[in-house]
Amino acid sequence: AARPASGGGPEHLLACLAFVAAEESELGAFEEAFSELAGHYILVPNERISLSRRRELRRRAVDWLHAAAAEKLSSMPTSLENDQLRLEAHPAKAQAHGVEQQPHTAEAPTQRMNTAQRFRVEVKLLLTENASSMFNEW
Repeated sequence: AARPASGGGPEHLLACLAFVAAEESELGAFEEAFSELAGHYILVPNERISLSRRRELRRRAVDWLHAAAAEKLSSMPTSLENDQLRLEAHPAKAQAHGVEQQPHTAEAPTQRMNTAQRFRVEVKLLLTENASSMFNEW
């Protein structure tokens, strides 16, 4: 869910995955609660589920999300390392901040490509972050 929030982008998805990971007997212990990170109400396990079990559900959700991201990264047409090498090969051009600065020059396509390349590297870096450091626990 992409909604204005304080920065916990995948919070809604993590809550859904934790719900899916729960045992059938635990489903009744989930309740709607407002999440500052998600920016809306989400289903979260309440205190009827032990703190250690809530953490286990959260960890499983994070692990699933991390595994899905890693799988997608491995199937991308270029690797993170190749993208970084391309940017390093043209450091002066990579410093451009988009085509708006010089929209009618021969450099515009190169600037656009470098902007796209930088964004792709940033997304891949985000996806390769250590899953345990990316997400707060409930």
